Amino acid sequence: FPHLTKERADEYAVRSQEKAAKAYANGKIQADLVPISIRRTSPEGGETGWGLATADEPMRPGTTIEQLA
Repeated sequence: FPHLTKERADEYAVRSQEKAAKAYANGKIQADLVPISIRRTSPEGGETGWGLATADEPMRPGTTIEQLA
């Protein structure tokens, strides 16, 4: 796949992050997120109980080509 270069992948990643941030800011994503039960832990590794995950993996707003280099 010679057309799949790091440069093209990085450009796609930046565009994808920009689109995701815009969609989230406009309320387009939240309706598709389903809260799920998770076990919470402390930084020391101890369990602190149960909670709800209400967001997907965090977006990386402001991602630039230079940061991905």
